[in-house]
Amino acid sequence: MRTNTSRGQLPSLEAPPVADPLERRPEARSYRVRDLVQFVDEGKIRLPSFQRRLCWGPTDRQLLFDSLYRGYPIGTLLLWEHPAPAGQLVLGPVTRRVLELQDALWVIDGQQRLSTLSACLLLRPDQPGYEDHALFFDLEKREVVGPSRSRTAGPRWLPVHRTLSQPDLSTWVMENGLAGDPVRAALAFKFGDALRDYALPAVIVKTHDERILRQVFERTNTAGKRLRANEVFEALNVGISGERPVSIASFIDELAQLGYGRLEEKHVRYSALVIANQDPTTPTPAKDRRPGALTGAVEGAMEPLRKTLAFLAADAEIPTLALLPYSLPVSALASLFERFPAISERNRQLLVRWVWRGILSGYLRGSSVGDVRALHRVTRRTESESQAVQEMLALAGSDRPATLPTSLEPLNFARATRKVVLTAMMAQEPINLALYLADGTRAIVSASDLTDDGERDESARRSTAGRPTRQEHVLLTGLKAQPMILRPRSAAESGPLTAAIANRLMTPLPDGMDVESVLRLLIDAGAHDVLASHGFDETCISRLRERAPTEQLVSARREALDDRIRVFTERLARWDAGDRPAIEEIFDEVDGDVA
Repeated sequence: MRTNTSRGQLPSLEAPPVADPLERRPEARSYRVRDLVQFVDEGKIRLPSFQRRLCWGPTDRQLLFDSLYRGYPIGTLLLWEHPAPAGQLVLGPVTRRVLELQDALWVIDGQQRLSTLSACLLLRPDQPGYEDHALFFDLEKREVVGPSRSRTAGPRWLPVHRTLSQPDLSTWVMENGLAGDPVRAALAFKFGDALRDYALPAVIVKTHDERILRQVFERTNTAGKRLRANEVFEALNVGISGERPVSIASFIDELAQLGYGRLEEKHVRYSALVIANQDPTTPTPAKDRRPGALTGAVEGAMEPLRKTLAFLAADAEIPTLALLPYSLPVSALASLFERFPAISERNRQLLVRWVWRGILSGYLRGSSVGDVRALHRVTRRTESESQAVQEMLALAGSDRPATLPTSLEPLNFARATRKVVLTAMMAQEPINLALYLADGTRAIVSASDLTDDGERDESARRSTAGRPTRQEHVLLTGLKAQPMILRPRSAAESGPLTAAIANRLMTPLPDGMDVESVLRLLIDAGAHDVLASHGFDETCISRLRERAPTEQLVSARREALDDRIRVFTERLARWDAGDRPAIEEIFDEVDGDVA
């Protein structure tokens, strides 16, 4: 294998990618922080060319030093002992001219940690990069804090870079008058000792085969699976006391007993973060990453989430969580119900308008981070319930959309518009035709009716956390029930009308009967009201009676359903209605101003 290390970087490979086993087992060592930083300063630490760019931000750096102070594990370094040429070392903002070494330590895993340690401990205020990497130890709160001009002076803020050497730290203590404050002085020395003497475990690999290093790097950085955001959140904040459910999945199970469907894990997590006045669209601040920091918010989200689901079902007329077009209303409403548990009837009506206007306009899609943040600010910071509702309505807007969802859309509920169509159809309270034709029972179709295994034990309807229940799965996929009215004889005859929601009946049928037979029985029996519950208006019924071509029947039903969608959404969005708060609330505000 040919190598070229004139630039101080690992060479490109010209040998086959398969590497032999290591001749010697890796060696375990331990290095103090002071030693590692000195290695960087002297050029003993080197960085291979295949290392990724630095991606840590201020919060990551802050957490690293806080972990050093508290003695938390921060992982193991993986280093390669190998000769290195003279040249320039660049490790984040730290640059050094370095000499040739025979026993340099090349960083295979640990670049982010070593770069952070070096930048925060070696850089001084007059050097480039210092302002971006400056950290301080708050001697009153006893925590590491980020850069701020207000923290560069005074006895409360200890600059981290002054802790690298004991003499420099002693000078800072004297300069800031802490000689007469033994408590703060002792804490400053304790912090400095904890940083300098923290021992990082390291594994040293010795080999001349560069391919091995590349394979080790690849496996170290890609093997396994990272914890998802909700798993990290749950590990830190749920199940601390044992008095409440021990996982977010348990919270979801408890809420699922309402019969409205299963929340996603992100709904609980986002709601807890908003209730804790945190922005769910950004990384959680350092102070809230500590175990149990948000446990109270998680538990406090339970009752607001319960109220939210009840509101969506009863007030907003969304029959199941699986048909909620967008998820943003969940955390916003939970935040609002947490602040104002007993929302007035008038404001509940206005919130229904907010939900449906936001759905139909696409505002509640939450595609803009700014929109999401603005909405959550409203639910947390407004002074009164009415003010919050009024500002929520203003954010959603009151302009009627140019077009509405149509039943010509395919039977696929992955898109919000298709969920709107099905919700409008379910609002017509379609009668279960299998039961009606069997014994005249006029039962309304429910989610469990839309499957062919509705007689299974209730336990079969449950699912693992985060996955749709059997009922919800049927609604989302539309694979089993929803028989077709127009059934093409070949793939060539299929078209938009065949795939449309308008071509489906949202009901199970009696065993052994097809759609044509069922519709003929209903016409002959004069069951026009039953047909009407499934979206057949007088025009459709006339075409059924006249045995018109099926394409004409489905086209007429599409028009009828679209008209019902328009009426349904108009009733709930109330685009042209006045949105003022209740009269008594206006008088309360006036009285308050006068007082």
